[in-house]
Amino acid sequence: MIKKNSKKDADKSHRWLFKPISWRVYDGDTLLDLVLDLGFGIRIKIKSRLKGINAPEVRGSERKKGLKTKLFLGHAIEKAFLSQQLLIESHRDQGKYGRWLITVWDGDINLNELMVEKGLAEFKEY
Repeated sequence: MIKKNSKKDADKSHRWLFKPISWRVYDGDTLLDLVLDLGFGIRIKIKSRLKGINAPEVRGSERKKGLKTKLFLGHAIEKAFLSQQLLIESHRDQGKYGRWLITVWDGDINLNELMVEKGLAEFKEY
């Protein structure tokens, strides 16, 4: 007899990881024009938000901190890309502004969490 897994079980056992082709870092928690290689010659361009964190804005009173956070994320992504360790994990959900929720990985390093550890962002679910 074949046992059907619940959606909850399937979410734990299967991760959706994609290699990015190109991107634009808008701020410390947003990647725009993110082009992902889905395999089989298929690519998709999305707007995305780093899941579970909130970083300072690049406009307004937080501008100085926001630009520092944006720069850190940009450098971390570029380093991971050049070492061929960069992966984007999709959580198959969209945030309140329609951006796809993602986790950015440099090998086994979760860049979302690393930004919080370095004091550049805070944990926050929307």
